[in-house]
Amino acid sequence: MLSKILKIIDIWKWHKNTFPQATSKSQLIKLQSEINEVVDAKKELRNANNYQMRNIKRKHVREELIDVIITSINCLRYQDIYEDVCIKMSSNKQRDWNTKTMHHKENDNGK
Repeated sequence: MLSKILKIIDIWKWHKNTFPQATSKSQLIKLQSEINEVVDAKKELRNANNYQMRNIKRKHVREELIDVIITSINCLRYQDIYEDVCIKMSSNKQRDWNTKTMHHKENDNGK
């Protein structure tokens, strides 16, 4: 666990040094851009027409998802986003969750 926390700190340091002018707003815009890249990569995966191409596209989708995770971690550098995450987590902790679908039960369509 400690090594994972240290990795998060390393990501924050890299982000702060690499993008010193970034703001919470610019980081949220970047996050949306990364999410859009995942959507595009998934479309490419659906259109892949052979096994080898599907494997290449699956790897691409995973890489784009990792970019979303890294960008999300960087978002936590900003106090306003951090506070919103804390509020949202407080709400999530009050919900009932379906452990199979990982959706809260009010939003779970029974899958």
